[in-house]
Amino acid sequence: MCQSCKSGGPPIAAIYSRVSTPGQREEGTSLDTQEAGGLLLANNQGFHVPVELMLREQASGADTNRPVISQVRQLAREHRIHAVAIYHPDRLSRDAIALMVLCEELVELGVQLRFVHGPSGTSPEDKLMRFIFGYKSEAERRDTMERTMRGKRKTASNGKLPVGTGRGLYGYRYKWAIDEEAGKPKLAGREIITEEAKVVKQMFDLCVSGICDYEIARTLNQQGVPSKSGGKWHPLTIRRMLTNSGYMGVTYYGKERVQKVKNSTKRLRALRDESEWIPVPGFTPPIVSESTFDLAQRKRSEPKSRPGKAIEPYLLSGHLVCGYCNTPMVETTMNRKYRYYRCRATYHTSIGPKQCSAPYIPYAKLEAAVWDTTTRVLEQPDIVLAEMRRLGDTQKSPIEDEVARL
Repeated sequence: MCQSCKSGGPPIAAIYSRVSTPGQREEGTSLDTQEAGGLLLANNQGFHVPVELMLREQASGADTNRPVISQVRQLAREHRIHAVAIYHPDRLSRDAIALMVLCEELVELGVQLRFVHGPSGTSPEDKLMRFIFGYKSEAERRDTMERTMRGKRKTASNGKLPVGTGRGLYGYRYKWAIDEEAGKPKLAGREIITEEAKVVKQMFDLCVSGICDYEIARTLNQQGVPSKSGGKWHPLTIRRMLTNSGYMGVTYYGKERVQKVKNSTKRLRALRDESEWIPVPGFTPPIVSESTFDLAQRKRSEPKSRPGKAIEPYLLSGHLVCGYCNTPMVETTMNRKYRYYRCRATYHTSIGPKQCSAPYIPYAKLEAAVWDTTTRVLEQPDIVLAEMRRLGDTQKSPIEDEVARL
């Protein structure tokens, strides 16, 4: 029971309002409209709504891992609220199953659901109606996404990129024009930034001459050339730029498919099949010629390994950390003959000098010592059992962690 009920005061209610985008102003879905409707409903039904429990959120209804809805669930678990007032079931979720699960969870915790528009009861009929609302919202969301994607593809086919946010591509700035019909700015293409274009040409020249991404990044950092964000250059950034066809004036839309990980803020990117790419003609002026771009790709695809006898694998690769600075250790070979394990921080990187002075360790000596110790431990099961008991006393097992989380 909430604290207000214990002290004889009116039951406490929270108001939850959600929009998907900052500009959502459709009738009945703006945050102000939702909040006003929820507050009126809660007051009419005898609930008290503290100012701090008028909760607003901007997030997709398909996302079940939203911070504010998680706050509502926590309030329910702590019995700090007696009810939740919501404008419509689709404000809770646009996923039919997620909506049902969330409603059941709140009801089981003793929290009443009060919808301004929609069934608030717990009868089978009310639950069915909420499921239908959730299914309808899910279908509407899917249809909206499909219409949006068709519109973006049509825009791309007409030579206009349907996006234009963020820093953009190094070497260019976005070019805007006034849309006479809509009376607002529209993205008209890219235009070259002269100073950045010189850096892009330098990158391609270095690549064609056989310089690797790491050395290109290190060279630019030594020259004091800032990246697009104003920071240091990294080899991965160099690789992405050198393989971007936009620098020879060829722009595509829809090269990647972005998929959101369920119940997470992470997004997975995967390259689409080339047949799905949509060319956007005339959007990006070239900085390097097509022949230079193709030559750079051939140079990048050339094998970097030197001829000679095949080297046996390093058995401890990925399993060692430096005893001086706790940095992962990597393998290294000198003159294709002398083999060692070394701390990764003993070499300078593309963005800074070395950070550790740990000595190299001959691989044969270290692997032999590890193997000898492993053999002796395995020959004495009591040592293994004692270590397992020690870990069991000091650490929770993964199963226990999962049970606690559920």
